[in-house]
Amino acid sequence: MWKSLTFVLLSFIIGETFCGPVRRKDPNKIHSLNSLCHILNYGEFNDRGIKTFTQNNPNEPIKKYQTGYRNRVEYVRAVITVQTVQSKGSTTNDATRKFARAMGKPTDDAGHIIGNNLGGTGRNVYNIFPQSPNINRGAWSQEEKDIRNLVLTTKQPIEVVVQLYYPTTTATRPNRFTYRAAYNNACHSANVINP
Repeated sequence: MWKSLTFVLLSFIIGETFCGPVRRKDPNKIHSLNSLCHILNYGEFNDRGIKTFTQNNPNEPIKKYQTGYRNRVEYVRAVITVQTVQSKGSTTNDATRKFARAMGKPTDDAGHIIGNNLGGTGRNVYNIFPQSPNINRGAWSQEEKDIRNLVLTTKQPIEVVVQLYYPTTTATRPNRFTYRAAYNNACHSANVINP
């Protein structure tokens, strides 16, 4: 099913090559990790200082998230359904934009971890991180559209897990994030650099 979609994003990795099918927009930057999807660990973090939160709202796609140093987001697990897509989520507000820029660069977007077109909130910092505008408005936006279209077409839920990685224990802007979307027996994953 995943191969029938036109996934534009899936990995922004410079100078590395992974095995598996590769779809490239820029052959130096995008590599798919499909063959490694089931091997990679997309579980929760167990590091000291990590706080775990669970949500049971059926209208909210995010079911679990973790925060760490200075409330930076470490991990998000969401289930995208027709109901969450139709709820349309919310755009960012002044508070979340200020949070993202305080945690990152003045030019960063307040990037949704789970996009508002998938039902993700832009008003709560547990779904926001400082994200490069080129990624947020480009390939990541296209990926969110592809997931949305798949959910609306198949009427089946998709589990999305995102892990954010920071260059140091006290950094507040992730330098990369990994992403996995699972649907029935298909799985799609990526490692995205946040330049």
